[in-house]
Amino acid sequence: MSIPPKESPSSPKPRNDRLDASHAKKPLKWLGPSDEIPDIGFPAFLQIMHNHCSELVYSREAAHYARFRRKNDNPADPDLQTWPIIAREQGTVVGHEDIEGLLDEFGISHQRFRDGCNAFYGNVEPEHAP
Repeated sequence: MSIPPKESPSSPKPRNDRLDASHAKKPLKWLGPSDEIPDIGFPAFLQIMHNHCSELVYSREAAHYARFRRKNDNPADPDLQTWPIIAREQGTVVGHEDIEGLLDEFGISHQRFRDGCNAFYGNVEPEHAP
């Protein structure tokens, strides 16, 4: 009989909002101000960032790895501020913690990213109940 490994307190907690890695544009529910940022397929994430956070640019360092920086920063600057994004699950999914770290590093609001997700997935705000 084998005993499963014990989780450490710093282990990431499971979340129910993960996207199926095989479907980069799998439907995503509408994201409102109180919704957590979900894990997102790598291609979808890159497109959302390109379309809705245009002050940042990225370079693909590998199939599963992109490095973000401000568009107007000089790449030759030795103090260049960058943020790496390494997709997990065989290079197909960007974790919510990586997305939130990137947004926080460059001062981009989480709601702006949620709005970008809603636009990318064609989501419309649900009607408010009377």
